[in-house]
Amino acid sequence: MPGESAVRAIARTRKAMAPVLIVHVRNGAEAEEAILGGASILSVDVEAAEEIAARAGGRAAIMLRLDADFGREAARAIAVADKLAVVVHGKVAIPLEEASSRLDAMAQRPERIAVIFANDGLEDAPAPAVLAKAGFADVLIDLADESAGGLPARLGLPKLRRLIDAMRAEGLPVLLGGALEAPDVPRLRVLSPEALLFDTGLRRNGALTSDAVRDIASLISVEPAGIAGSTDRIFLRDHVVEMEIGAYGHERGRRQRVRFSVEVDVPCAGACAGMGGVYSYDLIADAIALLTDGAHVDFVETLAEDLSAMILADPRVVSVRIRVEKLDLGSGSFGIEILRNR
Repeated sequence: MPGESAVRAIARTRKAMAPVLIVHVRNGAEAEEAILGGASILSVDVEAAEEIAARAGGRAAIMLRLDADFGREAARAIAVADKLAVVVHGKVAIPLEEASSRLDAMAQRPERIAVIFANDGLEDAPAPAVLAKAGFADVLIDLADESAGGLPARLGLPKLRRLIDAMRAEGLPVLLGGALEAPDVPRLRVLSPEALLFDTGLRRNGALTSDAVRDIASLISVEPAGIAGSTDRIFLRDHVVEMEIGAYGHERGRRQRVRFSVEVDVPCAGACAGMGGVYSYDLIADAIALLTDGAHVDFVETLAEDLSAMILADPRVVSVRIRVEKLDLGSGSFGIEILRNR
């Protein structure tokens, strides 16, 4: 599309994308519940892999988690797995060279997924190019310790996006896990992960039910908003961030305050449509954070258009009104207000 920015092009192409749902299950009964609820991949541990694979019967792929403790007894579990999620970063990680040699020596060659535990620090995590060269097909970003909150809260979306972009630059699709809960689904959809992994966030009083899985599946595959009928308005007003913006030379190399006010119209804010209808103001703040975290922006007009494209990429949004104001040019504010409809 002529004149279309990279951000708007990405937002447009991602509207139709939906992540695959992965559910961690502990036994055959949980596998049945997860499959009935719409899980496409079952994450399993070595001890229960054979039982779960037999119960699944090919209705869902089996992703086996392997860490530094796996030995010869894992061979039978590996034989029933479609994917191997190998921990390569974190306290229970297998050294990368050792993992490659041990897996190469096995007769079975399931697809390999590199697991990176983000809460153990990312500074010494294997580089994307190294993972690709070692034969990994995907990367799962997860948390070993889930007691301090989920992945979006621990890393923040801008940092998570940079990590995902680095992996994709080496041809590595990214899966996201880490104590995810239902409200995280729409927040993470903007990053277009290939899959989302759920475990504790699905369990109600410790039990995994098909209804809980189905609720998450409906969030992942949410349908576009209908235009007819009444709408509710979600808003974020007077949200000020510092960023590099401006077309003049004196505006480069320094940060300015920019104020955002955003109003989003949706068919129903949530009470009449369940979790799938909830459009949170967190999504607006996330979009602003992602846009203002990057390179210098010349024009507030571009910023407003890119923000509208990101918000309208959510299929529940009917329309969005955005005001962007630069606050440090003199007395008063200078900016633009736009209204965009689906």
